[in-house]
Amino acid sequence: MTRREASDSYGFPLMAKLLAPSKIGCAEITHYTITKLDVLRELMHGGPCEESTVAILRVNGRTVMSDTRHERLTNWEIRARAKGRVLVAGLGMGMIIHALAKNAEVSSITVVEKESDVIALISPSLPKTEKLNVVCADIFKWAPAIGEKFDTIYFDIWADASNGAAAPDRRKLSARFRKHKAPEGWMGSWHPMDRR
Repeated sequence: MTRREASDSYGFPLMAKLLAPSKIGCAEITHYTITKLDVLRELMHGGPCEESTVAILRVNGRTVMSDTRHERLTNWEIRARAKGRVLVAGLGMGMIIHALAKNAEVSSITVVEKESDVIALISPSLPKTEKLNVVCADIFKWAPAIGEKFDTIYFDIWADASNGAAAPDRRKLSARFRKHKAPEGWMGSWHPMDRR
């Protein structure tokens, strides 16, 4: 298996092929080529990395997402567990949405993204499907309809969750959306290495 095939093995598209470098308002897509030297540096720090060209999403100049191997690995669980009615907090580059849209067990996808510029920048590359509804709102303020239930709920709003700073937000969101999780449903969040 080639490195290119391996990077597709997690069921996510190569976002640099879908998203050209561009900018709308505060949201910007750039590309970065990961070199052998980058791979060696990352391996020295224990991180998974491979040579490739990746897309990077920046909001107000701050990197909020890339589609590196690490990003794919830390989002694998949502791809594997998703079914039925799905709620995703955070659009990012839409990498997860592409995988969910291909899943025959997923009947609907509601994405809540607070940055309208991110929606404007990413929406043209999203899958064209009746399943998808993107809402421009802050997940901490947005509420589903009374009694609405989701079979899968996934929070992916943190640019860096590796230092534990996202744990209080996770607890708050989990408590807030627990009543909207279907009885046999699953709720989780990005970066499982940081679960507390």
